[in-house]
Amino acid sequence: MNFSELFQHFLATDQESPILASGYRKLDQLAIGGFKDELVVIGGRPTHGKTALMLNLILRFSYMQQQKGFVVMPMANSEYFARQMFSLITGREEDVNALPEDLALDGMSDLKDMLKNRLKVLHRSANLKEVLTMAKSWNASYVMLDDFFQVIDFLYGYKLYHESLKMVHSFAKETQIPVFIGLMSASSVDKRGGDRMPELVDLFRSDILCQYAHKVIQLYRPMAYGIEWNMEGEPTDNLVNLDLQKNSIGKTGMLSFEIQPSGRWEERSI
Repeated sequence: MNFSELFQHFLATDQESPILASGYRKLDQLAIGGFKDELVVIGGRPTHGKTALMLNLILRFSYMQQQKGFVVMPMANSEYFARQMFSLITGREEDVNALPEDLALDGMSDLKDMLKNRLKVLHRSANLKEVLTMAKSWNASYVMLDDFFQVIDFLYGYKLYHESLKMVHSFAKETQIPVFIGLMSASSVDKRGGDRMPELVDLFRSDILCQYAHKVIQLYRPMAYGIEWNMEGEPTDNLVNLDLQKNSIGKTGMLSFEIQPSGRWEERSI
């Protein structure tokens, strides 16, 4: 990495489009401060945490940092989304009826304020161009597209995939708004020997994907494959590994997180 690249990332930043830090210290170090004008892929097999990571990033971007976000989650209805965000905001796993009244009211008030003023959420498939246009009009600081294949109503066609990735890449560069997309890794991962850690090639047409994605993250939960203990002899039931497999500026590397009862992810040392 040379000085010009660092200058462009840190000092030549439009004041209206600041670098968006996740608040996870080690992840932000790998991301050279955070996210800006880039396409970020979050991949993994089902139940390994793609949606959960997106929800935690929404918490950190729009709740903790008061940034505006445009989110598409076609596989989650509005009540499910609200319930998950409520638990993350309050930091408690209890149902609202089990919480002290003041905490429940404060949490619901904060959630309502965030959904009204800082989040636009679609719970359906949508035209990609329309989504990006709405996000720009909303003056979003980030865009989150969970289950990208569902968002674009994708049928594994090369042309649509290529054009969609190109569109998102161009949008991010032109608007300086980072776009996060969720992609499912291939089922062949489940049949692999060993620890079955997903690799870059396990993402659909990774050759095309890497032309446009600035960062590629894959998530891995050992417990999903019946691996109950890690190499350090620690139980894995609440652990998830985040593998930054491609990074156009900065380093790649593996990070480890512990999932709290509320659903919040906390960084841990490996």
